[in-house]
Amino acid sequence: MPDYRFEVVSGHLINVYPIGAENDEDNYKFLRDTARQEKVDLSRAVRELVSKGRLMEAIEEYKKSRASLGRAAEIAGLSVGEMMAILREYGVESRIEKDDYLEGLENLRKVW
Repeated sequence: MPDYRFEVVSGHLINVYPIGAENDEDNYKFLRDTARQEKVDLSRAVRELVSKGRLMEAIEEYKKSRASLGRAAEIAGLSVGEMMAILREYGVESRIEKDDYLEGLENLRKVW
């Protein structure tokens, strides 16, 4: 039977999940410390780290040519324009090609 971790926040018992390995304890401590540093609850810290992970995944997929600009933006949960700005910020060279341009036009048609 797994060991369960409970946390009390503002008098409420929350964040119940099984702990199965040493790595889980390290991850839980990291999350708890991050939440305290950012002055947010554990759930918000997890959501923010997931968002950052999605962004990193999108950047890697784009860099390795496994995702178009549009797909990278979807992975990150951003608009294409926001994704372009992030890629520039991270020094990732643009590989916008005709297909990306046409995909952008198609998306624009859907919106209008």
